[in-house]
Amino acid sequence: MSQQIANLEAEVGAKLLIRSNRGVMPTAAGARVYQRGLGILKEVDRIRRSVDQVGEPSGVVSIGLPSSFAAAFAEPLVVAVRARYPKIMLRAIEDWSWNIQQKLEHGLLDCGLVCIDQPPPRLERRPLFRQALFHVQSGRDRRCGQSGPMCWADLAERPLILPPAPNPLRAAIDLQLSRIGIQPSVVSEANSSSAILSLVSAGLGGSVLLWAGRTTRRLCWRPIINPVAALDFGLCTPAAQPQSEEAEAVQDIIVETVLHIVRQSDWAGAVIENSGENAAR
Repeated sequence: MSQQIANLEAEVGAKLLIRSNRGVMPTAAGARVYQRGLGILKEVDRIRRSVDQVGEPSGVVSIGLPSSFAAAFAEPLVVAVRARYPKIMLRAIEDWSWNIQQKLEHGLLDCGLVCIDQPPPRLERRPLFRQALFHVQSGRDRRCGQSGPMCWADLAERPLILPPAPNPLRAAIDLQLSRIGIQPSVVSEANSSSAILSLVSAGLGGSVLLWAGRTTRRLCWRPIINPVAALDFGLCTPAAQPQSEEAEAVQDIIVETVLHIVRQSDWAGAVIENSGENAAR
C-alpha cells in the first residue's frame, strides 16, 4: 500500500498524505485526488450497470435537496419516480446549496436543486423558480398576531437564528440588512432549516428563511418587502460527466414534480422562472 501511494504521489507530482503520531491525514492535494477518485469510481459503476441493464432503466439516482426544501420535496419526488420507474431508487441528500454545488462539481451527485444564477462551467442548469424570503417567528411571540408583510428595517434589534456563512440565504440576508445599515442581532446559528425552526418554535428568536410549506400554529410566516428579496433555484447536473440512463430518465420527472408543488395555492412567494407565472396565488 505504501508503495502504491508513493507511485501515485510521483505520478501526480504532489504529496498526498501526511503521517504523524496521530495517524494519517490527507493534504489539500490528497483531498482533491480523493474526491476526484470517488467520481471516477462512480462512473465506472455506471458503466457496469449500463452493460447489465436491459429494457427498463434501473439503478440509483442521487439528488441534492436544499435544507429549506428537503422536507417538502423528498416524499413527492420519491413517489413520482417510483410510479414511473419502479426499478430506479431515488437517493435524496439534504444539504445547503453551496455543498450540493461542490458535490455536483466532483461528480458525487447525479443532480441537485441549487441556488445559483449563473452556474460555473462545470455545471449545467435548468431554471425552475424564484423563491421569496420570509420572516418566521414563534406562535407564542406577542407580535405573531400581526399580519401582512414586514420591512427589512423591522428586523432591527430582533434576535435572529440564521444559517452560518458561506450560504446563499445568509448572503442575501446580510446584503439586505447592510444596505439599510442594520447589523443583525444573531443569537444562534444552525446549519439546517429543521434545526432553525426548532429553535424558533422554542421562542429563542426569529429567522429569515425560504418558504417551504410549513404552516403550523407554532410558527408565524410573514413576507419581507422593501425590497422583496428572492433566490433563484434550478436543477443542476455535472456538465463534464456523462449522465447515466436512469439519471436522464428521472430529470423531467423531478422538474415536473417540483413545479407542481410550488404552483399549489398553499405555497407562497414562488415565481416560475420559465414563464414568470406567479406560483403564489
